[in-house]
Amino acid sequence: MVVELHRRPLRGHPGGGTVIVPAARHAAIASRAVACRVRKRSLAARVRGMLAALALTAVAVVGLGLLAQLRGIGDGPDVPESVSVVEVDPGESLWQLARRVAPDSPSGAVIERIVELNELSDHVVHPGQPLRVPDGRAQR
Repeated sequence: MVVELHRRPLRGHPGGGTVIVPAARHAAIASRAVACRVRKRSLAARVRGMLAALALTAVAVVGLGLLAQLRGIGDGPDVPESVSVVEVDPGESLWQLARRVAPDSPSGAVIERIVELNELSDHVVHPGQPLRVPDGRAQR
C-alpha cells in the first residue's frame, strides 16, 4: 500500500515549521498518525545544564586534588635532620630553594622547616641572604 504524504504547517508553535502527515484520502491512516514535535530547550535551560556540568567537573577536580594530597602525606622521605647554610640565588623563591636543597623531600615541609630554622616572619627571601636549610644531600 502506498501512502501519499503532505507537508502541513504547524499551528500554534512559536518556531513555526512543518510536519509530514498522510494525505486526507487516507483518513483511516491519518486518524492513527500522531504528529511529533521536537521541542528546543530554552537558552536558560541550556545555560543551567552547562553550569551544572561545570560545577560537577569542578567538584571532581577538587576531590581528586585533595585525594592526591592526602595520598602524598607520609609517602616520601621526611625533611632531612642535618642542616647547612646556603645563600639565596638571584630570582630564587623559597620554594625553588627547598627543591634545590632537599629535592627528595616534600617542598611544603622543607619550606616550613626553613621558616622555622631562620625564624622568618614571612616567606620572602632576598638574593645573597644566608639561610639555614635542611641538607638533603647529606642523607645520600
